[in-house]
Amino acid sequence: MNIHFKIFYLPIYFSVISFLFCNESIVINEINYNSQETIFDPEDWVEFYNTTSLPISLHNWTFYDEVESHVYTFEEDVIIDANSYVVLCKDTQAFTVSFPNVNNYVGDMGFGLAGGGELLRLFDDDGLLVDSVIYDDVAPWPLEADGEGPTLELINPYYDNGIPSNWGASDNFGTPGSQNSNFIFIIQDCAGVWGGNATQDECGICEGDNSSCSDCAGVPNGDSLADECGTCDTDSSNDCIQDCAGVWGGVA
Repeated sequence: MNIHFKIFYLPIYFSVISFLFCNESIVINEINYNSQETIFDPEDWVEFYNTTSLPISLHNWTFYDEVESHVYTFEEDVIIDANSYVVLCKDTQAFTVSFPNVNNYVGDMGFGLAGGGELLRLFDDDGLLVDSVIYDDVAPWPLEADGEGPTLELINPYYDNGIPSNWGASDNFGTPGSQNSNFIFIIQDCAGVWGGNATQDECGICEGDNSSCSDCAGVPNGDSLADECGTCDTDSSNDCIQDCAGVWGGVA
């Protein structure tokens, strides 16, 4: 197998740690399954994206389509850096002719992708399913990706790639090894959900009700204090005192 981008050999303990926390962190992010053969034909390819903050080794990971005999094994210690991409090509020579400036690719895959849609699967070195997609060439999947030139692009790698509406047709002939052309920016909400709508209250508590920092008047981060007699205000001059019998507000 040929490796066409810089790889990093990490200590074994670091690689183990990354697998412990990142087993389900590589996503299928772009698919080229039926090129415009008469104009631009890089052959079939699939792009993977690392959604984590750690580099992940693909050593001995496997990629399948829906045919069990169609399998590609990452035989070298290929590392996808954090928030980075790698492209798996059916034919690296055809791919480089079409995309001469793309360096983060591997191959040859040895088999192509079905023009009518099929199941794609990525497994880690323990044989655990990391990601899968069943793409199609009929609506609601983008129809332009079926022989018209564009690829299937996930609109954001943190969206569920099993939902057709989360995919779009690329501009031109795709964006292998880089951010997708139809990328939609999203952020994590305070609960850690990408694209979620959970918000912090005025006390800084996610999905809170302002009670954790409210003063005696119910004002978040307010200055009112209740004195020993139950008066709630910001005026310390009217605070009650103990009389000689020890009664707050008493007259003894």
